[in-house]
Amino acid sequence: LLYLPEIRYRRILNYSFGPGGWALMPRGQANIINNEGELSQLVIREFALYVNGRFVAQSVGEHLHYSKGEANTGKALESAKSNALMRCCKDLGIASELWDPTFVYEFKKKYCVEVWCENSRNSKEKRKLWRLKRQGNDIIPYPWKPINTAN
Repeated sequence: LLYLPEIRYRRILNYSFGPGGWALMPRGQANIINNEGELSQLVIREFALYVNGRFVAQSVGEHLHYSKGEANTGKALESAKSNALMRCCKDLGIASELWDPTFVYEFKKKYCVEVWCENSRNSKEKRKLWRLKRQGNDIIPYPWKPINTAN
């Protein structure tokens, strides 16, 4: 998946509507789903985006994290909020091309390479992940690690 950092969405909203001209409001409580087998938690929360006091979008944000504890849950809740903000911005047309399969395909073809990786927590799980051609394999996110496929 292509990704635009959450701070860029905030900067676009601040530039377009001014600081305080928009707000992301939680709707209901967060749901935290524990997966004891993987020692992970999935955090899910719904948010609504308001611009100049008017409702413009609503979305669910989610984040999967691999550690326990209140400090980590707080970070996961912030990540879920960021995820919801990105999804709400799609309704305003902000970075909407990132959701267009044709754009994504062409971007990957031109700028990216696939890297075979395995889950460092479960070496039986393997998958291909994308990275930019100009970056090295050290950019692959935890818990994934690149594997050598050369024979």
